[in-house]
Amino acid sequence: MLETCGLLTSLGYPVPKPDLIHPLKHRQELWVVKRSLSQSACPDCDICPALKETLSLFVAGTPEDYMANVRQYETDPLVLDTASQLKSCADRKLTEEG
Repeated sequence: MLETCGLLTSLGYPVPKPDLIHPLKHRQELWVVKRSLSQSACPDCDICPALKETLSLFVAGTPEDYMANVRQYETDPLVLDTASQLKSCADRKLTEEG
């Protein structure tokens, strides 16, 4: 899961990488990571709506809904394929751990 989230940040999502990686290294659940991101991305506000939607779809959405969201911002076939693989991998890992 740590590797998956590291790859997600490498795709260019504006997520503070240390705030994403630290909770995962300490075995915190993804909902804790999501809460941590929303608190740290902008202390006076919530994370930007586009990022919040993308993160929510990545963690809890269907692969189809997640990819539809990614396609709004990205057209590079390699990035789209990588995003799809990340979502599939994350879903498998969450199913195995859950």
